[in-house]
Amino acid sequence: DTFPKYLLAHAERIGGRPAMRHKDYGIWQTWSWADQLREVRTFALGLQDLGLAHGERIAIVGSNRPRLYWAIAAAQSLGAIPVPVYADAVADELAYVLNNASVRFAVVQDQEQVDKIQSFAKDIPHLEHIIFDEPRGLRDYSRDRLHDFVDVQSKGAALLAADPALGERWEKAVRSASGDDVSVMLYTSGTTGRSKGVMIKASHAVAAAHDTVVFDQLTEHDSVLAYLPLAWVGDHYLNYAQGCVSGFCVNCPEAAGTVTADMREIGPTYYFAPPRVYENL
Repeated sequence: DTFPKYLLAHAERIGGRPAMRHKDYGIWQTWSWADQLREVRTFALGLQDLGLAHGERIAIVGSNRPRLYWAIAAAQSLGAIPVPVYADAVADELAYVLNNASVRFAVVQDQEQVDKIQSFAKDIPHLEHIIFDEPRGLRDYSRDRLHDFVDVQSKGAALLAADPALGERWEKAVRSASGDDVSVMLYTSGTTGRSKGVMIKASHAVAAAHDTVVFDQLTEHDSVLAYLPLAWVGDHYLNYAQGCVSGFCVNCPEAAGTVTADMREIGPTYYFAPPRVYENL
């Protein structure tokens, strides 16, 4: 009924198979399903320690990065609602979504996203915590509400080491989660007015992903390149959701300019694109 349940199942059944890859400084880094479970669990426990609770909204802002996908899964494992936001949204658009969704937490990719949020802080009164993935340029920033992703994970790992039963309780909560919970909140493009948040139930999201996985005969032996915008419904279903259900490997490119070269290196077995992309291949 929920995507984190699949994470637990894949870690048990195909724990050694690759779940996520990311090309960083020209080198492909790989995480297995067992690795991914550890990453998500420690981050979820760190978020829980910061106060993220069931039903709360948490913004996810940035490009296709493993930690941002893990943040989505971690939020869902706690019953919180991830709200992906387009990385290229200008500051006031970003502030609008964060305020409209009443987010208290935001997980962002880098300094650019932190700056955009900070510049409209007065318009996002509910926001209390900003967690960043890439620390470059943020060393001298006030840490009143800024947190390094690694530090949040480290806190979760320390709590787990001090009380192993905490991990068991987290897993039990994942296994008992309801499909009636909201799995994700995706915002429309806003072409006819202000963007609107669409709330999708976990059971509906899983069912849609399952149907397409069966139709396309996708398995853990398949591989995709996650180059589409993280906040787009297409990326959410074709990469995150289908990856959770089928167990295939999601590959994150190094940058927008390296997508073609990265795709040649990976050789994905499954590829989705709008017509214009195919025309330019």
